[in-house]
Amino acid sequence: MAESKIKAAHLDLTHEWRGGQQQVLYLHQALTELKQTSVVICAEGSELAKRCQEKQLPFFIVKKEWAF
Repeated sequence: MAESKIKAAHLDLTHEWRGGQQQVLYLHQALTELKQTSVVICAEGSELAKRCQEKQLPFFIVKKEWAF
């Protein structure tokens, strides 16, 4: 049986840091450590973006005017 590859994109456009954002970070970090394809798409200047950067996890920024 072939090994399956996970491909996950996590989208969070808020600037706050709450339980949902923390769960996204935990899942993203775990998938990345398992060499699965995982990326976070988050708001510019958000706490999630800051923490992804601190942990050197892949992420993409959505400009502030498009975020909530």
